[in-house]
Order: sequence, then C-alpha cells, then structure tokens
Amino acid sequence: MCGLGGILLLAPPRPAQPHPAPHAHPDIPDAWVDALDTAITHRGPDGMGRFRGASASAQIALAHRRLSIIDLQGGGQPMVDWRPNSTIAVAFNGCIYNHRDLRRELVALGAEFATDHSDTEALIHGWRAWGDGLWARLDGMFAVALWDERAGRLVLARDPAGEKPLWWARAVAPATGSPALVFASSARAVERAVRRIDPGSPALAVDPHRLAGWLALGFGPDSPLAGINALPPGTFLDAAAPSHPRPYAPRPQRADRPRLSPNRVLDLISSAVASRLEADVPLGCFLSGGVDSSLVAALARRTLGERGLDTFCVRMPDPRLDESAYAQAVAHHLGTRHHTLDCLASPADDLARLIPQIGLPLGDSSLLPTFWVSRAASQFATVCLSGDGGDELFGGYDRYLAARWLRRASDLIATWPLELALHPRLDRLIRAARGAGYPDLLRLFSPELAGVLLSAALDPQSLRRSAGDDLDPDADPLTFDFRTYLPGDLLLKVDSASMSVPIEVRAPLLANGVREAALAEPLRSLMPRGRRKGLLRAAARRVLPGAIIDRRKQGFAIPVGAWLRTDFGGLRTLAVDLLRSADPWPGLGINRVAAGVILDEHMTGRSDHGQRLYALVALSLWAHSMG
Repeated sequence: MCGLGGILLLAPPRPAQPHPAPHAHPDIPDAWVDALDTAITHRGPDGMGRFRGASASAQIALAHRRLSIIDLQGGGQPMVDWRPNSTIAVAFNGCIYNHRDLRRELVALGAEFATDHSDTEALIHGWRAWGDGLWARLDGMFAVALWDERAGRLVLARDPAGEKPLWWARAVAPATGSPALVFASSARAVERAVRRIDPGSPALAVDPHRLAGWLALGFGPDSPLAGINALPPGTFLDAAAPSHPRPYAPRPQRADRPRLSPNRVLDLISSAVASRLEADVPLGCFLSGGVDSSLVAALARRTLGERGLDTFCVRMPDPRLDESAYAQAVAHHLGTRHHTLDCLASPADDLARLIPQIGLPLGDSSLLPTFWVSRAASQFATVCLSGDGGDELFGGYDRYLAARWLRRASDLIATWPLELALHPRLDRLIRAARGAGYPDLLRLFSPELAGVLLSAALDPQSLRRSAGDDLDPDADPLTFDFRTYLPGDLLLKVDSASMSVPIEVRAPLLANGVREAALAEPLRSLMPRGRRKGLLRAAARRVLPGAIIDRRKQGFAIPVGAWLRTDFGGLRTLAVDLLRSADPWPGLGINRVAAGVILDEHMTGRSDHGQRLYALVALSLWAHSMG
C-alpha cells in the first residue's frame, strides 16, 4: 500500500548507466518529479525512493512513497532488477495476495528472487516470464507502473475492481516540445505535475461534459479536467498509446441458470479472506454489525484461530447512525478483541482537507465517516479488512428492486404524474422511467436542475448524456454499478480516506473468485424472491446467527442535511461561506444564483437538498484548490 508517480518523456536519450545518478537525465527536472512526490507523500510515511532510466526512445522517472506491509526490510520501491540493457523497474501500489503462489511458479521456471517474501518482486520476475500475460494472473488490488528498458516500454496496469487508483495525462516539455506522459496514484499529483511541466496544457481545462457528469452523480470515471484520466479497472496500457487501454481478462456474463450454492459462496469468500490475512504489521477488521463486515470478520476469526482478531467500530456522533452496539454484539459472538472508538468528527475541517488532497470533487458524504473510522483504527492496526463490494456483487441496494419495476413497467410508470410522487424515491422512479432508466436512479441533480446550474455551458442533450447512461446502460444494475459506481465512487472514497491516515484496507469480497462468480450468477439467484443479498445471507447463516443476518441495512451515511442546518462541526458555516462568496466555483461556469436558491430552500426547511449541497461544497473546494 503506497503512492506512486512518474513521468515518461519521449525525447533524445542520454546514455544509459548501470546506476544513474540523480541528475543523469536532466530533461526530466527534479522539480517535475517533486511535484508528483509532494502530492503522494501522505500515502507512504515509511519510505521513499526514486528511479531514473533511459532507452533508445524515452526517459523515465519514477517516485514512490511506501506504507510498509509485507517484507518490511526487502520491499522498498521503486524496485529495480539491474541487468545490462535489460533493467526492469517497478513502482507499485497495493497488495498481490497470491504472490507466494506466483513465486513458487516462477522459481520453478528459473527465476532467482533477491527478497524474502516481497510481492513487488513477483511482478518483476512475472513480467520477465509472461509479459502482458502477467496481469491476468494477479489476485490483488494494484496500480502498477513497470519500466522495461530493453523494450523502451512503460506499462501501467490496474486491478479488475478498481480498488487502487491510477491517473494519467499528457503534457509537452516546453524546452524541446517532446511529449510526456504523467501518471500517479492521485489526480491531484497528476494535475500538480502537469501544471509544473506545461502550465497552459489543454489537459488542465475543465471539460463541461465531464463536469456535468460529476454534478449529476457526484462522481465520474475521469477528472472534470479535460486531460486527466483514470486508467479503467481491469486494463493495462502501453504509455506509447495511452488512449487505448486493453482489458487483460474477459468480463463475466450472466449465466442463464444458477451455479452458486450457499456453501460454494462461503467457500469462495473463506479462501479470499484467508489470502488477505498476510501482513507483517498489525491487522484487524472493520465491523459495523451488518452482514458483509460480520461475515468477513467471522471467517477471519475462524482462520486466525488462537491468534485472535481485532475488530473496530466507530461510535458515531449522531445516535441515528451509531451501529456500535450491533458491532459489539457481533464481536462478542465471534470472540474478537473489539475496539469501539470515538470518531472525533470535524466535518468542515476534514472535508476542507480531504477534497484538495484527492484532487477530485467527490460528492459522496460517506467519505467523512470512512475517514473517521480509518483514522481511529490506525491507532491499533495498519491493515484492515472490510466488507466493500458485497452490495454491488450480491444485490444489496433497494434501487435494484426499483430497477426491476423499471424493466417490467417503465412505460406505465412514465405516465404517472410527478404531483402524486409524495416520496422522494417514487419521484426518482418516475423521472428515471421518463429518462435514462437505471442510471437516473443514481442522480444527485435532475437534468432540469443540472441544466439550470450549468445553463451557460451545456445543451440539454449533453446533460442527459453525461448522467452515465453512455456507460453500458443495457447492463443489469449490479453490473452497471460494479463498472461505474464501485470504482468511481465507493472504492475511490475508501482509498482516499484510508490513505490519508494512512492504513491499508483490503476487500475480500472483491477477490477474483468471488467477483467472477457473482458477476456470472443470474440476478434471480443473487436476490431470490426479490430479497436483497438473499444468496449471500444464506451463505452467512452457516457461520452467523439469524439476528445478525436479518438486521435491516442501515448504511454508512451521515445526516448531512441536518448537520448543514445545525452547523454541526462547522458544516453550515463552510457551506454558506463558500456558496455565498463572490466566486464559489472559479472557472466552472456554475450559476451562482441558482445554487443560492438551493441553499435557501434547504436552510429554511422547504426542501431537503443536503446531499446536493454537500456535492456543491465539494465542487467549490476542488475548484479553489486548482491552480
């Protein structure tokens, strides 16, 4: 678990050296690399390193910040396998859970390992043995930058679920006009480096279509800046053609008939949990008392046996959100060493810190409680297991049931008058039937409201297209969320919140075997008789009592609407100061008057715009952090 960054410059090369001095390749100035390094420093307090190299066609600089988890002595990065004219260098963020299996296979092929048990070194020898075939062999969360000197090739790769972020952008070196590729673990780092290399780069301009997508959903597949892009999950790219990432494994397709039994699901998850318990630092498990985290904790506790397991739950400041009593009951049943921690919530200060650090206007308010639980748990553990991915893979949201109504009776629902929609969820269902279907159920801002806010920037058709319905709208809702909402929002939130502390969060439910099986299972099997997570609950009953399995889902949210009205933690003050300022969103073209109406309606209680205002505040903090 770390932070990485780098710059590839296609320029006249310098003579390669066995061990390049820090200034051996001055066409990539230290200041450019410093801009990357500074923005990822918080991700790795335990070590830092840099690498410079060159081939006949390119120069490369890598920077790395390390949070030490596996092979504390031998796992420093960038890790370099020095060989004459055939050097391989790797900067890597994440964890390869099957690295010991890969090591045994590679040793049998003749590889000689220098480290005791570093998962990073498995990437180097795996590349020498299998080339681009390496990525499909990995079970893990990862963002990898690998430099192959002989081929003069930089390859970037990202894990199939998108647990680890990897951003890139193009720039042009001003002195030579040479093209450069900038990449890093955070959008902030890429933006800072591009701004240092080429302040007038088109990559730094706001793309109104991307901005509309962020406004509509509170997240997006790429940055609102025109040229800062996320490498899609489950793909790798050659830096010589970054606009054409290639998938390294086929996407599962829903089968016609059920394949999974509860026992098979339990076996898959048990194996995934066991593989994610390796660490040379203290390890624990987040425990909310819900079925996902309780199942992961139960299987971890069973695997660890006499070693025992530490579990963590945060006591939330609002009783409506506090699940600590449920978590305590689960921990007592499992026999874990349980820690109920105070979250020390400061919403305004924490948000003002996190959004600029991420470099994205993430509009999901659960970023804050995720940060609070990560910060509290970091007192006791450096690695924590979580239940992330259970809802998206096994059908845990009410909106999946609403999607069934849309598929069956969309034309009829579209005729219902909005005046009869006395509940916000019914209003959203009618609007979705009239609009893009399922993607509209995720919207924060309706096309009409988004149109008012961005009236100067976009036409109505562009606003509709930006809602996300162009991202495979025909996919079933679970698959749609796995490909969009999970990497674009939830996993980005978890990575950003946990790495700001930093701790490593591992999600066994996203393991290759679990993920592939769940994405291929028919929806009627995952949600039998329309029951959310019916198959997963049936599996969990093998190890947990019914009182835990059947408890109603509470969700990991904050009452942001109420906190805005009461000024809890300074949230109202922050919102009013930003949204009433002379230029709340510099350079974005958002209608300040229309946003003021939304603010007034919420503060006077005429409407509940809590999540929308949170998103507008995040957008404002991000806009002010640019430049």
